[in-house]
Amino acid sequence: MDGDKTVEDGKVSARERVKSIASATKQMATTAAGAARQHATDAAGSVSGLVQRSAEQAKSKVIAVKDDMLDRLPGPARGKSVDLTALAPDAKLLYCQIIAGVALSDDVLDPGEAAHLELVAAMVGLDDAARSALLSDTAEAQHDSLATRSTADLAKDLHDSLDEGDREVVFASLVRDLVRMARADGQVSDDEQALVRSVAEFAFPEMADDVVSDAERVIDEEEAAVESDRDDVRKFVASLSPDDVKSGEWFAKLLAFALTAYTNKVDQQYFQEKYKGVPADAIVDQRIKMAARYAEIEGGLSAGAYTGALAATGGSMGAATPVTVTAATMTLVADLVFITRLQLLLAFDIAVLYRVPLDVSDPEDLWKLIRVAFTIKSGEVAREGVLKTVPVLVRPLIKRFYSKGVLAAAKGLPVVGKFLLQRNVVKIGIPVVGVPLAILVNRYTTLLAGRHARTVFRNEARLIEVAETLCERTRHPRLLLWVAWLVVMADGKISDDEALLMRHLVRLVGERHAVFDERLTNVVQLDADDVWRLLAAETGDLSDLVDAAKRVATADRDTNSREEAVIAAIQEHCK
Repeated sequence: MDGDKTVEDGKVSARERVKSIASATKQMATTAAGAARQHATDAAGSVSGLVQRSAEQAKSKVIAVKDDMLDRLPGPARGKSVDLTALAPDAKLLYCQIIAGVALSDDVLDPGEAAHLELVAAMVGLDDAARSALLSDTAEAQHDSLATRSTADLAKDLHDSLDEGDREVVFASLVRDLVRMARADGQVSDDEQALVRSVAEFAFPEMADDVVSDAERVIDEEEAAVESDRDDVRKFVASLSPDDVKSGEWFAKLLAFALTAYTNKVDQQYFQEKYKGVPADAIVDQRIKMAARYAEIEGGLSAGAYTGALAATGGSMGAATPVTVTAATMTLVADLVFITRLQLLLAFDIAVLYRVPLDVSDPEDLWKLIRVAFTIKSGEVAREGVLKTVPVLVRPLIKRFYSKGVLAAAKGLPVVGKFLLQRNVVKIGIPVVGVPLAILVNRYTTLLAGRHARTVFRNEARLIEVAETLCERTRHPRLLLWVAWLVVMADGKISDDEALLMRHLVRLVGERHAVFDERLTNVVQLDADDVWRLLAAETGDLSDLVDAAKRVATADRDTNSREEAVIAAIQEHCK
């Protein structure tokens, strides 16, 4: 009797484990669209109508990340999240080989399957040499009858190589990727289904069917969420005229469509209430990954639709009927609008999470958001080290994507629209090859855009923290501004970080100490003697100003000899 009860308890425990996994992954899928979604579309077609949907909808569609998005699991895996890049190199290769085995179960490697394999290899952090060897070996093994049998052996090797506490979380991720791979060519065979289930059995021997079913449900909901967004986007695109698209005016209308209700509701207070206790870095990282996943799904759908429309004309747009031309053009524009909105709202969310104040009704702040989201320079991509995460196959296309120049200064919104349209054409108009390339380009341009936004806004958040610390510690708020400006101007140059620091320092001193120094505002050529006279007029301990000078000098991380000389002089005058 006790033995039967133990078995039954074990089954219940296993079932609860699976339900926990399903809940975590399901909510990731159903709520992640909010990272870049704001259902503001109205079928009436007017832009004013498009932005009237309830702000509550915008609020409800923001990713819920406090528990579910971190993929926390019960039992041995409690508190752990899916970080496949942390696996040992051999485990990463096994993970990818298992997925390749499912792709080869029908002895044919479809372009969509090849694209998904590229994605997985990049996501787990497989190095370039191993990635190239994996793809080459997979292509050569297309007619290997032992492929299905070896997949089970690979799964066992992966299972045995993992720590006990990591097995459930890694295999839960693996099952989802296997289901995606099985669907990559548009049809799932019995052999593929059997392989996916056999892999699930290694970590979930009693609940393999439930694990696979839950993974399928998660992916169904991901795809449904993307289709829902695509429906909204298509309605928006239908409200545009051909002149709107050609002139770039579509972008101005998109800003109203994408930002109005969303930014009114999604602010710092919302995030504080929703995700209390979760570090900003953790939330930002997951938002970037999920946005990239949605971009990947949409890329495949759009490229497939575009290629289908083009194929209807024998590959010649010149011979196309007006209806077919319109279908292909609408697909291209809808893809552009979807990805543009996704990346725009992703950048906005990252700014909010890092407490960087943005008022999108302010032209300067709006341009700042646009610049961060869309005008990444090729040099910035290389310098920030993100290009190395991109598969070798796609790197030339990504470089080309970002080589179209940048908008170096604030331009009219139609100029931005034309810029984005021209850049977007790179990834779509390549029949057959265009589908996997569009999937990869959508995913990696969104990853790059998100990581670039993280770099920019996280750095600004660092400078805001410096400014806040200086404001809290100072006993001389008016003198603080003069001393800070003197240090900044010590070498006659103002770095971007120094300019940002001064901007936030002036703002915070005004807000917290009610100090607005018009004399400093009107200074063109700062004279150090003016600062020395202000210091001489003060009595008491001025050490807070010396400390402030040292902090300001390190704002751009490099302290030069001229700044050190000015700090020494400040220290002398503060004695």
